[in-house]
Amino acid sequence: MYKEVNFSELVGKTLIAIGGKEGDDEIVFIANDGSEYKQYHCQGCCESVNVEDICGDLTDLIGSLILKAEKSTSEENPEGYKAGDYQDSFTWTFYNIATVKGHVTIRWYGESNGYYSESVDFCQTKEATKVEQISKEGVLQVKLCYELANGIHTRHHCNCGNRWCGGYKCFMCLIEEFVDESN
Repeated sequence: MYKEVNFSELVGKTLIAIGGKEGDDEIVFIANDGSEYKQYHCQGCCESVNVEDICGDLTDLIGSLILKAEKSTSEENPEGYKAGDYQDSFTWTFYNIATVKGHVTIRWYGESNGYYSESVDFCQTKEATKVEQISKEGVLQVKLCYELANGIHTRHHCNCGNRWCGGYKCFMCLIEEFVDESN
């Protein structure tokens, strides 16, 4: 079950992986303490909410302490934005994240007929793990996730159907192969 939290909860954490790109309907953040977070929209019916733009390099957020994590919204189109013909109701949601390596703004765009939510939710999907409780497999997961995906999930689908992939196979399949080979 997801626990809704403030986006500012990322401040002070160090991310080891981020999954998502422009056009997606979710962005996932994995911290080095084992906690996981997700930006997403809970679909109602006749609305569309997606990542419109990512300004900055997501890799700047990997491996450095998060110094700033702020959320803001606007119901006005940014300067220069070409709205479609059917923009009845819309909301822009901006997530600003900064480390010493750089700053990233993830810009979401939600539109509807005015009867459905256009909001973006942020929740914790996995609690932090105490360091002494991280298993050998858990360390391997994080290492594979980070190394094979260069710290960013590519979101390719592997044969198992898992979304968390770092190339042609998801890291969970690679872990199973590694564990099978070492037994």
